[in-house]
Amino acid sequence: MVPLSLKSRRLSLWIGRWLGRALFAVMACFLAPVLTPAQDRGDALRPAAVAAVKVDEADNAARSHLERIQRYLADAQWDEAIEALRGLMDASGEQLLALPPGVADGRDEFVRFVPLRHFGQWRLSALADEAPQALEAYRKRVDPLAEAWLRQAVAERDARRLQEIADRFFVSRSGDDALFRLGEIELERGHFSRARAAWERLRPLLNPDAGRMSRLIYPDSELELGGISARLALVSILEGSPARAQAELDLLERVAPDAIGTLGGRSGRYTELLGDLLTASRMWPAPPQAADWTTFGGDAARGKAAAAGVDIALRPIWSVLLPRRPADDDNARGEAGSAAASPEGWLCYHPLVSQTSVFVATGDTLDDVHGYDTATGRPLWLETSLPPHAVAAAQTAGLRGMASSGQTGTPHYTMTLDGDRLYVKLGPQATAMPLSDRRDAPPLGYVASLDLRADKKRLFEIRLDQSPWGEGWAVEGVPLAADGRLYVALRQRDSVRTQSHVAAFDTKRGELVWQRFVAAAETFGQATMIEYTQNLLSLDEGTVYFNTNLGVVAALRAGDGQIQWVTRYPQVSSIAAESADPRQSSGRGLTPCVIHKGLVLAAPYDSDRVFALDAATGLLRWATPAGVVAGAQFLLGVGQGNLIVGGSRLVWIDVDSGEIKARFPASIASEMRGYGRGVLAGDHVYWPTRDRIYVFDQRGPQQTQQPIELTPLGLTGGNLVIARDVLLIAAADRLSAFDAFGPRSTPADSPP
Repeated sequence: MVPLSLKSRRLSLWIGRWLGRALFAVMACFLAPVLTPAQDRGDALRPAAVAAVKVDEADNAARSHLERIQRYLADAQWDEAIEALRGLMDASGEQLLALPPGVADGRDEFVRFVPLRHFGQWRLSALADEAPQALEAYRKRVDPLAEAWLRQAVAERDARRLQEIADRFFVSRSGDDALFRLGEIELERGHFSRARAAWERLRPLLNPDAGRMSRLIYPDSELELGGISARLALVSILEGSPARAQAELDLLERVAPDAIGTLGGRSGRYTELLGDLLTASRMWPAPPQAADWTTFGGDAARGKAAAAGVDIALRPIWSVLLPRRPADDDNARGEAGSAAASPEGWLCYHPLVSQTSVFVATGDTLDDVHGYDTATGRPLWLETSLPPHAVAAAQTAGLRGMASSGQTGTPHYTMTLDGDRLYVKLGPQATAMPLSDRRDAPPLGYVASLDLRADKKRLFEIRLDQSPWGEGWAVEGVPLAADGRLYVALRQRDSVRTQSHVAAFDTKRGELVWQRFVAAAETFGQATMIEYTQNLLSLDEGTVYFNTNLGVVAALRAGDGQIQWVTRYPQVSSIAAESADPRQSSGRGLTPCVIHKGLVLAAPYDSDRVFALDAATGLLRWATPAGVVAGAQFLLGVGQGNLIVGGSRLVWIDVDSGEIKARFPASIASEMRGYGRGVLAGDHVYWPTRDRIYVFDQRGPQQTQQPIELTPLGLTGGNLVIARDVLLIAAADRLSAFDAFGPRSTPADSPP
């Protein structure tokens, strides 16, 4: 890395004074609003819908404590104020406070919450200008311990300890050094967003219009401003974000044009070295990526694109029957515009690919987990289940009669691969059952860990019908697996509303590591019908992201489950949702967040927006206007600078600005409709309709090759996966595989 003097005092004095005044002014308007619950401030355009969302907001005792701290500061009782604030952060640090709309995000439809411990660091940072004596009193208390931790962390290159210093002793005299060192370690690990988040806290907010409370900034760092700005530009170059890198270079030219250092063995002015590196980076090949498709969306960030498109022979190399899930009940009527249903049934199957094998789950039992050879379609295990349509009928009949008003949502059979282990949800897929005096509700589904080396042997199960859970608890969907942990969304239904939780389990025995409440709200089903929900988590650089589809998106630290931020978005009512956009209908698809270069991209099915949040802070970066993305159901990923949104139509959205670049078909009234979840591959978008698969450019609705005709083959569209030069189509009743060569032997067209 670039050598840099850590105490060279190159920060301009005016920046320090400006930052202090800005924080002091903001705190004056910030403290009062947080003492009133956010839902009581009338700060949303749809107060009825938004007020129904509950998060773990600070209680009355914590708010009274904040008022007392403010009185101590007003009376210059520095010691009392500091001790009271430290005590509050230790006792109630996980409770959330709402940042004032307008100050934080610039739009009052979105409200951002941060933990009280985070707010406490903001409050301490403001003391640098508001009450330097109070800040000095605080530093006298914490500096010895923070300095000892820093020495140990630097000697051991302990990123976790450095993060703890930043969390607990942010404004100590060791806080800026800890952030600097943390950024270096994260950059070496390839964690570009985490490196950026650390270093951005060391650079003053030079643009007052950017939102003064958008980030927690170290108040009086002695680190060299030019070196910090150079590192931020370097992160953008290595990340593959040339436009952002150029903006960082322009800023560096303004704030520290003569700053010097060493990059890649070359010494000189940062602006010249980084300019040369940026030019060279435009010719760098794309970084290699894993060829397998290991979970819904391809990987834990949920927006994977295959390395290249595929040429398709005129016939599939193999095809197998799948159980058809009928879509002819009352809840499916009026779903002609949905990309998830047709008279043939729901599109609820999502295959995975690992090396030479394809896996798909088709039901609730172990016998419904199937594996096939990618090249031939031959089963990997002896198949003992009933014929497909008999299986579907039996499983559907098991829930008939549970609710007179039917169901909302539909099962989606997803899985996660982690090496030789396959994680799948078995048992009833519903996540809520209506209460009945006449019968007991059946136990809900559970997570099973299967050993693929031993013919699907069960290694362990995660069941919620036992302590510390019990009645009303359900597993939302299959977990994500990373670093010896399983991360999964849980749901609890009580007599009033539905609670969303995130939990982590170890991968050895399935034992609980941590669990965190995120939000509670009323669902579309409102406890009167069977509900099917599959809220899947996303994971990137040690942070779990959760689109609850209950009014909020949240970020949690994977290591210990601490909430980093919660952002509440504008909701639509269930009545409007069921009658308008297919994304909010009973046939809605799966909507996990897509994580892309420091952005959290979300399209909740209880909202009529697509929006982007800053991954580090939860700050709103952009949002589409209400209702303009009708027909958008699936976030497919980002390609050629565009977020590609699929569903009954395709939408291209500029990922940096949120500008809608194009739609296909152009009119929502067009008879052409998508049918299933598309996929990105190379520079292409594969978009399935009922009769064919269209292939578009990721830059806009220009077809890059002739459509793939399915009707002559007796096939339909469906959910697409491209992996290892094979295209898979998971239709309502059939899984088909294509490659460039066509069948080499008799297709394996036997039922699973």
